[in-house]
Amino acid sequence: RGSVIRINTLVPETDASRSFDKEQVAKLFAGMGNATASTYAAEGRHPMMHRTETVDYAIVLSGEITMLLDDSEVTLRAGDVLVQCGTNHAWSNRGTEPARVAFILLDGQYEPGLKEKLG
Repeated sequence: RGSVIRINTLVPETDASRSFDKEQVAKLFAGMGNATASTYAAEGRHPMMHRTETVDYAIVLSGEITMLLDDSEVTLRAGDVLVQCGTNHAWSNRGTEPARVAFILLDGQYEPGLKEKLG
């Protein structure tokens, strides 16, 4: 169905943003135009964990950002590029300065077996 490019400024996280509840997270994702992406779980790794049927390119323009996965994480700095494909993930700015990231999302589709497994 196409592609999307966004340039986001991710501000440093606060205790409050790390403690969002399910309703707050639902409103945030709805505001970004993807209410169904959230994989929020009270015991989850981060309240903003999500999964989309896209291939995503993240290009860090400035600052530092950490991508959290279910069982690992990677910290990216200005000039780094990350490609991810349908993984459950969240973005966390653990620094003291905003991070600017260009995201290019290419529409995709889960394989039928994976889609069934994810529910």
